[in-house]
Amino acid sequence: MRTPSRNVAVGFALSLSVLVTSFQVGCKTASPYQLSQARMQTLYQHRQKTAIAAQLSQTQQMAAQLEAEKQQLAAANAQLTAGLQEANSRLAGLNANQMQLNNKYQSLLTGLQGPQIGLPAVDGSLFADLAQRYPQFHFDPSRGVAQFDETLFFDSGSDALRPESLSLLNEFASIMNRSDVRQFRI
Repeated sequence: MRTPSRNVAVGFALSLSVLVTSFQVGCKTASPYQLSQARMQTLYQHRQKTAIAAQLSQTQQMAAQLEAEKQQLAAANAQLTAGLQEANSRLAGLNANQMQLNNKYQSLLTGLQGPQIGLPAVDGSLFADLAQRYPQFHFDPSRGVAQFDETLFFDSGSDALRPESLSLLNEFASIMNRSDVRQFRI
């Protein structure tokens, strides 16, 4: 394979041989002006071919560099694609594990038969009446939850029950001692 500099040298040699041949054959017919013009044209063509050869060499080097960069980018792309596939695989496994745990949790929740929270709806009217008469007592009929204020039973720094709390506690105890609410805890 010929290199660009060899092509230029061959082109120059060919041009020079054509010039010499034409000089020998027609040196008697060509004027010195024509010979000077032919030399200048040959020199111009030689410089043009040298410039084109240099451009070709630079283009070939740039093409080689771009090809090497393309191969590096392809390798990096393959590596990133493999990493992405591995990450997606791990995510799929984690999602499957999460679904299994959620299913187990749901089955455990539905399988548990714990004590009933709150009081039966039948007795809600008794507690609602108690809450109306005693502002320190609160009853939530939707949840069946009864609560006492903290300050209802004792004065600050005292261990004796307040007199107004005794009547509320007695009424609350009588409701809780009924047979239909004895199974509930306080």
